[in-house]
Amino acid sequence: MRLAKSIIMLMVATIVTTSATAQIRIIPREKRDSVANPQSLQSRDMLFTEGYSIDFGEIREDGGVQTKEVSWKNCGVQPITVTRITSSCGCVRCHYPHKVVESGHQSSIAITYAPEGHPGTMRHRIFIYTDRSTKMPTAILDIKGIVKASADRRGDYPHAIGSLLLRSRELRIDSSSNSVQTIRIACMNGSSESLTPKKDTLLSSESLTLTSEPTTLRAGEEGDIVIRYTPSKSVTPHNLRLFIDNSNLPPRNRELMIRAKTE
Repeated sequence: MRLAKSIIMLMVATIVTTSATAQIRIIPREKRDSVANPQSLQSRDMLFTEGYSIDFGEIREDGGVQTKEVSWKNCGVQPITVTRITSSCGCVRCHYPHKVVESGHQSSIAITYAPEGHPGTMRHRIFIYTDRSTKMPTAILDIKGIVKASADRRGDYPHAIGSLLLRSRELRIDSSSNSVQTIRIACMNGSSESLTPKKDTLLSSESLTLTSEPTTLRAGEEGDIVIRYTPSKSVTPHNLRLFIDNSNLPPRNRELMIRAKTE
């Protein structure tokens, strides 16, 4: 009896395994590679004057979109038309004239590259399809370059009150302490002119003072907003309000959030 059950269980397992295997389509590595890196046609009908390797050189991450225009000549005996161009990265775009290029004539392709968010070595491929084939590119270009990391640190300061950029918009005050408390918030002047951060004395609590170090921030300079809280019997930390002085913004857009906590 036990032997019969064992045989039945083995047969069921074999059937399940065979069925599962039949549903899994194994794609050979050669096939996957050909999709990611298609082979070009053997013909060299498209002759690029700068070669098939395009060097963008050294560019800055914050330098904006870079463009290189490359020329090519139809060296074939038949007219040729570029039908589409794809690339290995969405940061690379190509623009080309949608026209027939006769034998012996020239045309061009404008390659644009957006370096923001891509510091380091840049290596991508461009696949150019023509009316020669819908499946295989007529030519493949390699583009390369070095992207220098951006020196702009504004991304480190996600909170903006006009030109004043802040690492945080929230400060915590110990409601159980009777001592003067100092809170610092990293800041940056995001404008092209000097900036002296101040508090709005009409809307802010008298128990709070606000200065900056340095007192005046030069264009693009980093520093600290320094807030000092002096405990008062008339005002509890839960009722404190602090606003940055900026007449161009409504009060709700320039208030610093105060959280009262107990150590």
